[in-house]
Amino acid sequence: GVSSFFSYALGALRDNLLANFLPNQLADTYWAAFRVPDFIYGVLIMGGITAAFLPIFSSYFQESQEKAKRLFKDVFTIFFIALAFLAVVFFFLAPLLVHLTVPGFSESQKQETANLMRLLLLSPLLLGLSAIFSSALQYLNLFYAFALAPVLYNVGILIGILVFYPALGLPGLAFGVILGAFLHLLIQMAVAIKVGFSHRFSFALKEKQGLFKISKLMLPRVISSAAFQINLIVTTAIASTLTAGSIKIFNLSNNLYFVPVGLIGMSFATAVFPTLSKSFASGQKEQFSAVFSGVLNKIIFFILPLSGFIFILRAQIVRLIYGTQIANGNYFGWWETRLTASSLGVLSLSLFAACLIPFLARAFFALQNTKTPLKIALFSIGLNV
Repeated sequence: GVSSFFSYALGALRDNLLANFLPNQLADTYWAAFRVPDFIYGVLIMGGITAAFLPIFSSYFQESQEKAKRLFKDVFTIFFIALAFLAVVFFFLAPLLVHLTVPGFSESQKQETANLMRLLLLSPLLLGLSAIFSSALQYLNLFYAFALAPVLYNVGILIGILVFYPALGLPGLAFGVILGAFLHLLIQMAVAIKVGFSHRFSFALKEKQGLFKISKLMLPRVISSAAFQINLIVTTAIASTLTAGSIKIFNLSNNLYFVPVGLIGMSFATAVFPTLSKSFASGQKEQFSAVFSGVLNKIIFFILPLSGFIFILRAQIVRLIYGTQIANGNYFGWWETRLTASSLGVLSLSLFAACLIPFLARAFFALQNTKTPLKIALFSIGLNV
C-alpha cells in the first residue's frame, strides 16, 4: 500500500506533466497509442498469467520445489514466445488497428498513433516476463521488489517526459515507457534469481501437466479481460470522434478513479491472493473463509468514506493534481478541469465496486474457478458498451 502510494504520486506527477506539456491533439494520440499494447497487457498478463500461474505454482511448490522451478522455467519460455509473436503480428497490423481504435482521427494523426503504438509494443513483452517473476516472489512473500517495480516504471516514464520528449518529440515518450518496463522487470528478476529462479529459457517443457492446468485456468480469464479491454477500445473510438482532448479527459479522469482502486482494492487483493491460494491448496476452508471475510470488511471500511470525499472535492482534486503548473506548459485549462471533474464525479459512485472486484476475482482464482468471473464480466462489460 505504501509503495502504491508513492507509485501513484509519481503517476500523478506524470499525468500532470502530460496534461500540461502536450496539446490536446498530441495527448489524444499518446493515450490512443496505448490501447493495443494495453490490450495485450490486460488480456495475457493481468488477465491471464497473473491469475492462473500462482494457484498452480502454489500446489507444485508444496509438492516439490524442484518441480515448481521447472514449471516456472517452462511458463517463462512459453510466455516469452507468445508475447514476442503477438508483438510482431500487431507491429505489422498497426495501421489497420488504428483505423478501428480511433476512426475519428485525421490520416496524419492515425499515422502518428500507429508509429507510437509500434514502439509501445515492447512494453507488454517486458512487463509480461516481469509478471512471471512477481508471481514467484508473491508466493514466497517477498513483496519489496514487487512493490517497488511500479515506482520504477513511473520513474522511467518521467525520464521519457523530461529528457527524451524534448529531444525526440512524441517517440521519446514511448522510449520512456520502454525504459520503465525494463526497470520493472530488472528489479524483480534480480531478486527472483537470487532466491533460485532461473531467467533462462527451457524448450524441453518438462512440466506439461502444469502448463495444461495453467492454460485451462487462463482461458476464461483471458476472455473476460478481453471484454474489459474491448470496452476501453470502444470508449476511445467514440472519444476520437468528439472534440480534440476528449481521449485525454477520459484517461485523466480514469487514472484518478483507479488511484483508490490500486491503493486499496489491488493492494489488499494482491497481498491476500497467495494466502487464499495456499489455504485452498491445503484444504483449510475455515481459514479461507476467515481471511476472505476480514479483507472484504477492511476494503469496504476504507473505500466508502474515500468515495464520498472524492465526489465532494472532485473539482479541487482535479485542479490541484492536473491544473497546478509544475513546469512550462499550459494545456490544461478550465474547460479540461470542468470535464475531468464531471467524469471523476460520475466514476466515483462505483468506487466501492471497483475496489471489491480485484479481491473477489482473486478469491475465485484461488478456488481455481475462472468461469464465474468470466460470466459476470461478459454481462457487465456488454451492458457498459
